[in-house]
Amino acid sequence: MNVLGRHRCRFHPADVGLEIDEPVPASWVLDPLAVYAGGQPLVLVTIADVTVTACWDSGASLTVVDLGFARRHQAVVALGQRLAGHDSGGDDVEGWRATLAPCAIGGVGFGASAAIVIDLSEFNSELPGPLELIVGVPLIRQGDWLFDFPAGRWGVRAL
Repeated sequence: MNVLGRHRCRFHPADVGLEIDEPVPASWVLDPLAVYAGGQPLVLVTIADVTVTACWDSGASLTVVDLGFARRHQAVVALGQRLAGHDSGGDDVEGWRATLAPCAIGGVGFGASAAIVIDLSEFNSELPGPLELIVGVPLIRQGDWLFDFPAGRWGVRAL
C-alpha cells in the first residue's frame, strides 16, 4: 500500500480489475477508513456473533486467522490438515488449512472461504496492536472494493 495508499483505488476482482483515481460512483455508500501502521486498510468482520478488526491484504493468497482467535472461536473456524510452509518473508511457518465461516464486512455478506490458521503472536509482538484476522484473496474475490485513501473512506459491494 506504499504506492496505492496515496490514491483512490477500486478493486473489482471478478474481472481482475483495479481502477486508480476514478470518480466514486454516486451509488457507493462509504464509511470512514482506518489504516494500519503499514497503510493497509482495516475493516470490521462479523462472523456469527464475533466482530473483529481485520487487515485487508490483497497480497494474502489466503485469509489468515490467528491461532488464538481460532481456539477461542471454534464454531467459526473449521481446522483441517496441518501443514508447514514459508511466509512472505521466507520464515518457516506451521499452521492448519481451515475454512472460515460466512461473514459480513461493511454490511455485505460473504460466503465461507479458505483460510490458514497460524500463530500470529510473534508477528503481533512487533505491531502497535494485535491482528487476529487478515482478509485475503478468497474473501476479497467475493466483493467489489473501494478504498479512497486521500479522503479517508471505504466501501464494499456484493458481486
